[in-house]
Amino acid sequence: VVTDLSTHSRGIFLTVFDRKQAQQAKIEINVVKSMGRPPQAMTTEAIAKPHSLAAKIIATMDLAEAFSHKIAATLERSLVRDLYDLMQLEPLTHFDMDILKKRFLKLEVGRAKPKKVSIEEAIRLLQKKMDQLTDKRIRDELFGTLSNEQLTGLKIRLKAVISRIIRKLEESKHMPLV
Repeated sequence: VVTDLSTHSRGIFLTVFDRKQAQQAKIEINVVKSMGRPPQAMTTEAIAKPHSLAAKIIATMDLAEAFSHKIAATLERSLVRDLYDLMQLEPLTHFDMDILKKRFLKLEVGRAKPKKVSIEEAIRLLQKKMDQLTDKRIRDELFGTLSNEQLTGLKIRLKAVISRIIRKLEESKHMPLV
């Protein structure tokens, strides 16, 4: 059941509730003018099969590109769900440093005017997000989206992912911004 639908200049946002599983999912649909990498084919089987729906092959943004944009979006906002998204993407792919560097040229940190952010500053911002992460913040923001079992120990897993991303960014510091 679709429980919420909203649209604005950045995309279409759906909240769906699976009555049988008593779980909620938030879906964001965006259209972008161009992408840095060719789209990838992906199946909808994982979300279609539990509902006895036929799987479809769809075109999606390349995962490395999506991961790069998610890292930049995480720096711009203060949302635990962005960190959770990083946790989902990090084991699947690497980030694209060229795309990330382009995003770092015009980041809107905290809805401020776009500014150039160095890799060092991006690392400091990620470190700050990791330091400010609490079980209460995680529970307040993700309760209802994730089960208690999924929330338990999530802070440790999120910090591990952020640490790995920071380490990879540190390894790339010698590369100049575009």
